[in-house]
Amino acid sequence: MIRRPGLPLSPGRLREATNMDFAIELGIVAADKITGFQGVVTGCVEYLTGCKQYLIQPACKNTGELIQPSWFDEDRLIGGSGRRVNLARTTMGFDAEPPSR
Repeated sequence: MIRRPGLPLSPGRLREATNMDFAIELGIVAADKITGFQGVVTGCVEYLTGCKQYLIQPACKNTGELIQPSWFDEDRLIGGSGRRVNLARTTMGFDAEPPSR
């Protein structure tokens, strides 16, 4: 069955679509076993093929310059340094007000 955009999923399909098991929690510091690239896990995705990947955001350089985040397969990562980044937010998503000065 092809689902047309805008049609809601049935409760059972919605639960199935959102019940993904990820080995590494968002906000945890993780490192790539191969390259040593490390940072905070800021995103995760599971593809139709079953591949799970995590977006790792490293800390800024000493100059304050941002380093681009990178995606890594779940099997390549070592996670859980004990520290977890928590963002205190009252609203989430596209309807959140943009920051103001």
